[in-house]
Amino acid sequence: MASTNFGKRGAVAASVQPPARAKQAALPSRANESEAPLSRIPYVSLSILALLGLGFAVELIAAAPERPGTPSVPTLVALGGIGRELVFDHGQWWRIFTAPLLHGSLSHLLSNAVGLLLAGILLEPMIGRSWYAAIFFIGAVAGSIGSLASSPDVIVSIGASGAIMALLAAVLVWCLPFEDRRRGKRLRSTAVMMFASALLPASSGHVDIGAHLGGAVAGGVLGFLLQIFWPESEQRPGHTQLARGIALAGIAATCVAFVLVAVLPTPDVGQNLQLALIPQSQMPHSTAEGIERSDELVRLYPDDPRGHLLRAMALLKLHELTEAQAELRVAMAKSDVPGIADIPDFRISLRLMLAVTLSAQDRIAEAKAALEPGDCARAASPSATGLHAAYNQLRSTGICS
Repeated sequence: MASTNFGKRGAVAASVQPPARAKQAALPSRANESEAPLSRIPYVSLSILALLGLGFAVELIAAAPERPGTPSVPTLVALGGIGRELVFDHGQWWRIFTAPLLHGSLSHLLSNAVGLLLAGILLEPMIGRSWYAAIFFIGAVAGSIGSLASSPDVIVSIGASGAIMALLAAVLVWCLPFEDRRRGKRLRSTAVMMFASALLPASSGHVDIGAHLGGAVAGGVLGFLLQIFWPESEQRPGHTQLARGIALAGIAATCVAFVLVAVLPTPDVGQNLQLALIPQSQMPHSTAEGIERSDELVRLYPDDPRGHLLRAMALLKLHELTEAQAELRVAMAKSDVPGIADIPDFRISLRLMLAVTLSAQDRIAEAKAALEPGDCARAASPSATGLHAAYNQLRSTGICS
């Protein structure tokens, strides 16, 4: 009976092996580990990383002057972001190819870059560059479709998370029959850890679960099919020409899609949201001024959570605790929009203020539950001067010890 190895699928008939070497034949193959070092460099992953970096540089160039470093919703729409209204109402289906190459912030880009690089190190040398690129493009499209299916209220969605999840799902599937148990366990543990971190809600920004799941399902199915059709005598999956054709088709479709995005009119989507945020020229110069103008800011810019935070602070000064809590919860619900989600410590300040209002009503358990691990430590940091007042109040009540 033939033995099956992961990474090298070579099968040696027992009848042609001398009995003394039967045990040696059952050992996991080291063929991949003896390959030239240059052959194990994940060139495809590094090329994709360079492409993602170039795309983000273009986003920064096109970003609004009042918010440098953070692409606005209109910028992301103009450059190829995806959303239901864009695809279904305006018929711009080609955005399913462009959206995976865009990112909403530097932290978003870096988190995906780490995932892509790890997937490349784990997977690319094992299955070859053609299949790796093919899975990336299929996962990217599947992620876009998953986002459209599950995020009806999202104006624009972007990111390579679906493609990365497809690659990680393929790692999981291919590790299952791996005869080198220690190495297989290590690969599975890495993939599972990355899966879990990607699917957990982030502390900042919107997590498109539909895109993650869409890519994961596509990668899992592809991994399962390739396991079935992987030739026993081959070190890597067969049908390389098919994989190369899929990868080239993905590259061509993406190039055409970006051309269409560039030459066709950009739909009027997301501009209203952008206008609802407080312009830099209208931002208060101090917290005291913001509190004084909070009614005006909330009335003129109801979608900007910063106005609701200032209004909550004004209500706290009037000891109107219930109303202050309501304003803080509105601010939390609106705090994941581009341009706001990446403001340092903004969500922490919202949680601290909510805890302060709850503790003022002797709702200590609820106040503690409103905080996340690390909030008090961050508020106590010398660099977090804007959080010190709330931290001192919470420390005096024992909520932050």
